[in-house]
Amino acid sequence: MWAAYLDQLAEPAAVPQRDGTADLTLRAREKFSLSTLANGGQLPRAFTPGMQPAFPVLRGLPDAALARQVISTGRQRMLQGALDVPRVDARPGTAEHAGFVPAPGERILWVGRPQAAPWWFGTADITFSAYFALFVGAIGFIFTWARSTGAPLVPITVFITLAVVAFGYPAIGRVLRRHARIKRSAYVLTDSRLLTTWRAGRRMGVAQCALAQLLAPEVRHGSVFMNLAWPPRSGRRQSWEQLLWPAASTHPPQLIVLAAPQAVADLICSAQLAERARTWRQTNTRI
Repeated sequence: MWAAYLDQLAEPAAVPQRDGTADLTLRAREKFSLSTLANGGQLPRAFTPGMQPAFPVLRGLPDAALARQVISTGRQRMLQGALDVPRVDARPGTAEHAGFVPAPGERILWVGRPQAAPWWFGTADITFSAYFALFVGAIGFIFTWARSTGAPLVPITVFITLAVVAFGYPAIGRVLRRHARIKRSAYVLTDSRLLTTWRAGRRMGVAQCALAQLLAPEVRHGSVFMNLAWPPRSGRRQSWEQLLWPAASTHPPQLIVLAAPQAVADLICSAQLAERARTWRQTNTRI
């Protein structure tokens, strides 16, 4: 599943095909003054759990011209403030236990916690751990072989220890750390942003993102997953923190195993549209 609001898209482009159909290419609209709250870069694409899906190409459309016109018209309506904004009703909950203090004028709409802390998140996640676990196993054979050849104990022990740490963390260390973080997490939705907080020793960790920077939420396996409308450009520094997805501070907040995930997703959608309408009114009032 993939979803975006029409005002987050650039004008779609239709590419004719030889069979009379056309492909409709979707891409992110150029962001103006918005700045992403996500940090870090991209890790190797083949072994990165939680890699954000690319904007899709709608292939083989027999009515691509009509689809392009519908998207373009709806996009212009949203950019001009013609929004159908459903009522946003705050749900019961307090953010005190989440260690969150709203900004002046900011309204809390919902507070929740994960109902469970899964160990794995899809086959890519399992494959990632298995891939590095093979290296850990190979290191054990190397150590046994080195000792049998009479290699010096201290240098080989230091090398093996560093190698086990380097490969063992992606294999299992990140899974244990992620599981513990999810269990300590709390989720907060306000009328302008979405946050995850967790206790990290004596301090409070936080991952947050403005609602205007997020695509529409995706409900999957009892969780609500969020993606950026403007993903970070490639070439930024890589970070081990990214391996903790969906509990990484370098990604937008992901709401894991909720009691009513669809209701929360609907509330997020309503808050996103209400925030757009409020921003549009304020901008046009100033003009």
